Amino acid sequence: MKIILKHFSLLIILLLPASLWATEYQVKPQHLLTFSGSQVQAKMCDACDVVVFDVVAETEFYYKNSKIDLTQASELYLKKNFPRVSLHTLGDNKELLFITFGIAEEVPLPVQNTPVQEDLK
Repeated sequence: MKIILKHFSLLIILLLPASLWATEYQVKPQHLLTFSGSQVQAKMCDACDVVVFDVVAETEFYYKNSKIDLTQASELYLKKNFPRVSLHTLGDNKELLFITFGIAEEVPLPVQNTPVQEDLK
């Protein structure tokens, strides 16, 4: 049964349109060329072309795991004292969902207690 569910889950993921897949672009500080309240321009490598991302009203900004505002994000961009910036989009769309300056720490999901079979009686 577990094998069937695993294959079914994989099939569902593969059938999802690419526009629903989240994409993360990890950029070195020196490759983050411009940053404003409307647009971000970045290169993925030294020899790569410039990619333009749109900052929209829904775009959120983070420093590591803390939410920050556009002014704080602009200050971080100017200082360039972070190891990388992560640009997150949905699929091939170049509208930014959120931008993370620095490396966010992984936060474990809370464990949900599932009722024991006898508790259900």
